[in-house]
Amino acid sequence: MHAAESLRAAVAYAARRPVPVPGQPLAERELALQPQERLLVGEPMGGRRWCYAGNGDCGWVAEEDLSRIEDAPRFLLRPIAPADDATVAAIIRRVMPEFGADGPGFALHDAEVDGMSAAYDRPGAAYFVIERGGEVLGGGGVAPLDGEAGTCELRKMYFLPALRGLGAGTALMGRCLLAARQFGYRRAYLETLTGMDAAQALYARAGFEPIGQPLGATGHFGCNRFFLRAL
Repeated sequence: MHAAESLRAAVAYAARRPVPVPGQPLAERELALQPQERLLVGEPMGGRRWCYAGNGDCGWVAEEDLSRIEDAPRFLLRPIAPADDATVAAIIRRVMPEFGADGPGFALHDAEVDGMSAAYDRPGAAYFVIERGGEVLGGGGVAPLDGEAGTCELRKMYFLPALRGLGAGTALMGRCLLAARQFGYRRAYLETLTGMDAAQALYARAGFEPIGQPLGATGHFGCNRFFLRAL
């Protein structure tokens, strides 16, 4: 398919697909594809794919329609697998020092870093990775916040530079919050660091609000910014 034909197909597709309606059951949502849109294509759903757009919209797309749209670079969002552990650990260890988060009290030193797939294979926890062309470029997840019933913690969301500025953070945030709601959490909490401005802007767009002190028992003491939102 030539680029012009791809663009026309995308426009025609978008015109006949309604934007998801707030409150509509997730299983019934169809995502309106837009020309030149970067999509994160998620888990299969019987001939459909659950997808996330850079603007935070999510919904399913028929695989036959998705295969006809030759849009901007498309990324795959999926649950972590054991084969991803070494790559995810390397990403965490590369990205955190960029922001001065490599000293004592930071998640970089958590024992789970070398075995993320097993660490999040438990009730109330999930970790997702984003790949492009078979290469994992980032990830993030949720897990119970110890000491705070009904509250999850957004954990270890880090991207390599090649994945930044493409809407992947918004899409991954949406996937994590969806998982949190499906687990039955009532609140989501996260900790970050002064200087991580892009991340804090993402959190604000996702409905997180700053709070004055940490919650729960994360095992970390290096962060100095704390955020919470209702689910």
